[in-house]
Amino acid sequence: MYKPVFEQASPCRHVLLPQIRLEPILKRRALELNPSGIFYNHEVVSLTEHDGAVFVRYHQGKRSAAGSDQDVRLQYVLGADGGRILADQLEILMI
Repeated sequence: MYKPVFEQASPCRHVLLPQIRLEPILKRRALELNPSGIFYNHEVVSLTEHDGAVFVRYHQGKRSAAGSDQDVRLQYVLGADGGRILADQLEILMI
């Protein structure tokens, strides 16, 4: 049913994989690439791309104090927010 839509959107073969199966695969690979860990309970405030890098402003836990945001420069970002925030900030159209 979705095959024509997926083929039009990507040159890669599509696979429907529930999140409960995909998440452990992504976590394992993320830890292989970044042994220092994955940061849970963090919220991205803003995200911009510039000169081949991604600049992320974030805060940990509930946003309480003004000026508690932190910035980091990264090579790439995996946005696993269901297309709610990062897609809008990066102007990615969700079909």
